Amino acid sequence: MSIAYDRQTWGRAPQAEVLTPGYKYNLTDINAAIALTQLAKLEHLNTRRREIAQQYQQALAALPFQPLSLPAWPHVHAWHLFIIRVDEQRCGISRDALMEALKERGIGTGLHFRAAHTQKYYRERFPTLSLPNTEME
Repeated sequence: MSIAYDRQTWGRAPQAEVLTPGYKYNLTDINAAIALTQLAKLEHLNTRRREIAQQYQQALAALPFQPLSLPAWPHVHAWHLFIIRVDEQRCGISRDALMEALKERGIGTGLHFRAAHTQKYYRERFPTLSLPNTEME
């Protein structure tokens, strides 16, 4: 190492260099205190979510909606979302029409996990990319 380098860094290791833009997330003390309180409730909340998910699975068992399959390996599922796939031909209703019908009955739904390549950032960079399995509704 050169003497000039040592004078510049005062013997410290160089700082990491930013290669791409990103974000820096710092948790405030208040948010950390709230998180600790919430973490104490986690086991109870996950147990309740499991119970609700089992009710959904039983209620949907005879219907053509397809809950996402669970992994074959041992795992713990948080069930923070209950995801189904709506095949319009099998179900007789489109995903969007089902969401609207549920909304009219006061049941909230959400469209989560759009395929990454359909997001604006990737569409602009890879306009001809086609991934049929991820594009199924």
